[in-house]
Amino acid sequence: MKTSINGRIIQQQETPNTSAALRQALNQSMESQQNPINVRNNDDEDDGDDDEVNKKRPAEETTYSKATTKKQKKHTNKDEKKMKHTNGDETIVVVSSDSDNDAGSQATNKDTNEQPSDEPEKENQLSEALKLMIDGDFLRDQDNHEEALIVYRKALDIRLELLLGTRHSDTARSYHNIGVVLDNQEKYDEASKNYQYALDIQLEIVGNRHEYVADTYYNMGNALAKQNLPEEALRSFQKALDIQLEVLGNRHEYVADTYYNMGNALAKQKLHEEALRSFQKALNIQVELLGNRHEDVAHTYYRMGGVLENQFK
Repeated sequence: MKTSINGRIIQQQETPNTSAALRQALNQSMESQQNPINVRNNDDEDDGDDDEVNKKRPAEETTYSKATTKKQKKHTNKDEKKMKHTNGDETIVVVSSDSDNDAGSQATNKDTNEQPSDEPEKENQLSEALKLMIDGDFLRDQDNHEEALIVYRKALDIRLELLLGTRHSDTARSYHNIGVVLDNQEKYDEASKNYQYALDIQLEIVGNRHEYVADTYYNMGNALAKQNLPEEALRSFQKALDIQLEVLGNRHEYVADTYYNMGNALAKQKLHEEALRSFQKALNIQVELLGNRHEDVAHTYYRMGGVLENQFK
């Protein structure tokens, strides 16, 4: 039968002897706070104890809310003259001193003076891209995913055209947020591809020990799990966890969420003992941070109860 716990629809099996963990989850949920933290989409539904319900969080907000455009610093030096040459996506700066050939220096100055700088226009367009990203965040928060996707892609087009190639943190942020919107639209395969684009850039820029990278691996794991790819999802969650433990420590809510989702991926593969260990690690952190009368704690008890029931069938 289906039981509603704080507005969350769950699937409960009809069994003569309901596990103690399951009973405890149901009892605790009824006593949980009036406005519990939302850890999943309201329209998600548990279709059985084997069906995982992954915890989702808006990592793109916590990670990228302070994104800014980089302004290029300009300076002059009486002993230096700088001339820019553009070769495809690469800008080369050539430095010459006053002691160099005077004719060459004068020619350089003349050419530079004759060509108006396009930096102000570039800055304006990058500022427009940032504004589009903010608008996209607002539209996404209003569940207007179609419009958010259009706006995010406009921002991405600007950044790809104006930034030096695709290896830039702002470009990674665009790919990441596009992935989030596609994820919300249940276009999980496309979402995974955009998360991977973001990861490729992030790994090159900040390395594999940064919270930005952990958040993208985490979201990638959720998208893979929704495609019924538990092994791939588990690998992605493990990579997120490795970074989180190093950067955030072992007593953080994000670490608990990752352990929880790893438990779901393991349970999906019928690896019951490993799933229980992962859920227990999530539970230990949740109880310490939230107390034992919180909805997140009840969810974890419930999932553990489902694994225990399946283990002894």
